[in-house]
Amino acid sequence: MADSLEVERHPAPLDDTDTPDVPFVPWDRRTRYEKWQEEQGLPLHRGFLIEDVEALETRHWPLLDADAAFVELVGAAETNGAYVLRLSAGSASRWERQIYEQVYYVISGEGVTETEGRAEARIDWRPGSLFSMPLNSRTRHRASSNAILYVVTTAPLVMNLFHNDEFVFDNPAEFKDRLVPDAMFDGEGVLWRRKGGSNLWHTVLVDDLPGRHLPAAPARGAKNRTLSVQLGENTLVAHVSEFPVGTYKKCHRHGPGAHILMLGGEGYSLLWKDDVEQRMRVDWKPNSLFVPPPYWWHQHFNTGSVPARYLAVRWGSVKHPLDHSYDKIAVSEAEEGDQIEYANQAPIIHEQYVAECAKRGVSIDTDTLRTAGGKL
Repeated sequence: MADSLEVERHPAPLDDTDTPDVPFVPWDRRTRYEKWQEEQGLPLHRGFLIEDVEALETRHWPLLDADAAFVELVGAAETNGAYVLRLSAGSASRWERQIYEQVYYVISGEGVTETEGRAEARIDWRPGSLFSMPLNSRTRHRASSNAILYVVTTAPLVMNLFHNDEFVFDNPAEFKDRLVPDAMFDGEGVLWRRKGGSNLWHTVLVDDLPGRHLPAAPARGAKNRTLSVQLGENTLVAHVSEFPVGTYKKCHRHGPGAHILMLGGEGYSLLWKDDVEQRMRVDWKPNSLFVPPPYWWHQHFNTGSVPARYLAVRWGSVKHPLDHSYDKIAVSEAEEGDQIEYANQAPIIHEQYVAECAKRGVSIDTDTLRTAGGKL
């Protein structure tokens, strides 16, 4: 059969001798997602920690006719990506559609996100709203006040796998299996109990994450409260977690791509790969953002005067799992899981926390002292 493309042929070497007449490989090592990011001309914020997402530099993005910037943190490991979207009061973004998922969290401002051709499929959002729209639906955002949204996407996986922009951005597939009831766009949903874990809310909108009441989840830490969220039929999901003054969460690990955005409180997190003595520390406050690297142990500590609360947008869907790298977050390491119980943590962890709280005049909760196994 004749070749459909004309190419210059060179014989394959039959031995270990040099082949100076053969040209060098013409391709660079950038992924399609990296090339696409460069083509968009937006600022790209890399690193381990973003101290304040709201303060990031943005630039006009013709694709959406709004200001934006890409965020690429170490722990995402190129499995998911993110961007910050700024909308001015009275503006509307361009209509868009794509076959990668997008999860939105509203940092500030109010507005609406609507779906073309389906009047009921719209989200009225405000600060603290978390939502996602059906895959590949044509959507746009309209802002009634200046607004900032943090958006986590599956674009890196999708674009690198297919490396075809027409397939990604101009695909006629309707994905009817991903449609959800109209009521979910008003924040109604279904609450499920998870054996050995937090409650799971199935919806496409959760409003007022900083102020929403969360169910108790003591398996994750002293007086911890957590709500897990299955966003529509997405593979990307989320959870919101809170731990009171004078407490900290149990140490745990999981796969890549958990975007942790602090909603309230002040404190720090410790992260290490294998040796706790080589731990890293990140200090956080509201609107700080970091992504723990894949399978690094990490632990979150409240050193402030109010409860600490964060949002994690991540993999780990129970309904549509991508893999099993989040399955054992709440299972003790002693049972071959990915959580270290208080009594089994390195003594230095609690000692450091006691010292940090003493500096700030914060009283440690007696429940934490008791469950920490007396390692003072």
